[in-house]
Amino acid sequence: MTDFLPPQSDFSDSLLDYRRDKRWKIFSWASSLLLGGIAVVNAITIDSNKQLPLFPHKVSLITAIIVLAAYAITWMYHNGKREDIAWENMRQLDDKLNLYQEINFTDPNSPVTWPKYISYGLTVALIALTAVIIVLLS
Repeated sequence: MTDFLPPQSDFSDSLLDYRRDKRWKIFSWASSLLLGGIAVVNAITIDSNKQLPLFPHKVSLITAIIVLAAYAITWMYHNGKREDIAWENMRQLDDKLNLYQEINFTDPNSPVTWPKYISYGLTVALIALTAVIIVLLS
């Protein structure tokens, strides 16, 4: 059985990297779209010195911002949960092989307890809130 553990460990490691990369891509995609939307609204309203009408322009823009942010946060959270599963699988394999016994997994700086759900999601939520305020003020 121990012959299959190193390839399985490599697979878990690549799965963990894949989940982290996917969360980063979702974050960069969502934040780029939100920041681009802020720039477009500013460009439209500054050049014309007019305010956008509440309906349909502001309502549809705010709806799009909220849907985009909620979708991105949901997928980042989903990938964070999958990352936890991959991390736990790697830890179990390391325990079977008696590797990394000196690592304290209850340490606040370990990958298991690091607040990954807060960092990207909170940033996207703050950018979305800024975008909603800018749309309302434009």
